[in-house]
Amino acid sequence: MAEPHLPSLVIEGFRGFKKLELRKLGHVNLLVGKNGVGKSSVLDAVRLYASQFGFAELAEVLNARDELWDPKDLNCLSPLFHGRRAQITAATELSIGRLRFTATRGEEIPNGYDPRPDPVVSQAKLVKRVPLVLVESAPAEKLWWAEFTGQGVRVDVSERPPVTPCVLVSADGLRKDLVEGLWNRVQETDHFDLPNEVLRLIHADVLRVALETGGLGRVRVKLRGVDKLMPLKVLGDGASRIFGLSLALVGARDGFLLIDEFENGLHHSIQQQIWQFVFELSSKLHVQVFATTHSNDCLEAFSKAANRAADVEGVVSRLVEVDGELHVAQYDERLIEFVTREMVEIR
Repeated sequence: MAEPHLPSLVIEGFRGFKKLELRKLGHVNLLVGKNGVGKSSVLDAVRLYASQFGFAELAEVLNARDELWDPKDLNCLSPLFHGRRAQITAATELSIGRLRFTATRGEEIPNGYDPRPDPVVSQAKLVKRVPLVLVESAPAEKLWWAEFTGQGVRVDVSERPPVTPCVLVSADGLRKDLVEGLWNRVQETDHFDLPNEVLRLIHADVLRVALETGGLGRVRVKLRGVDKLMPLKVLGDGASRIFGLSLALVGARDGFLLIDEFENGLHHSIQQQIWQFVFELSSKLHVQVFATTHSNDCLEAFSKAANRAADVEGVVSRLVEVDGELHVAQYDERLIEFVTREMVEIR
């Protein structure tokens, strides 16, 4: 099968990561570790990489942690940088994979708004000093840049290539405003029956699922022996979680699926089956999956599903902080099975 979109990943200068190296990534990846070690920050990093630091994604990543996006203030980006400085006072950068994101205050901009002026350009041609951000791809290929003004952000995206699809299922589930669009996308594919299939894992009497239009994200389900459609929520939190995962997986085709706290709402008895769906569909749809967990049950279910999916590589990455330094240990399917069998704690 095709290589994963990211066979490895290096993150530098982003949030709590001075430098984080994930030297081996599979098609399906599970991040484990204690609270606060940075698992969700890896998901944020992949999301920003997929969008090439698009401002919509930057705003959502900041707002999700109450770090509010302000298009008139460059300092709103400061929480993204290592050390969480209160203000951006000089050229500050972070990198995620091949992308470099630079925020600077007062850089000299020549006519034409070239964000990397030739040092021999005369002072007469320098027209303003503005705070800006610059996104580049190695080796030093400019993708886009933007300046922050009192009226908001002015963006030059003339050289920016298409972004990679990326869908996030947060710890609280799929965002309601995304449900209808993803539902419609799924109905146009050969996997239109997937939501019904996965819901039958927790309730055998599910005949079909339907969505109310109008952007409200209200899901109804038809149960065997019941005359009217019922709210999906009557089947419990697990049903909503599974439904969201099924939509997100198909919606992330040819891109990335990010799942924070995979096990939320899912009884341990069905987690292996859900993982098997994820492994199978990620291969068919060329989706690279990044998920986090705090659960040994989830880890064990992942291990069993990974070993059953011979053609789809699963990798577990354990993030652990020792004396203030972040370390990563990685395990492929065979080692995951050994570790879980021997009941070695790897979270």
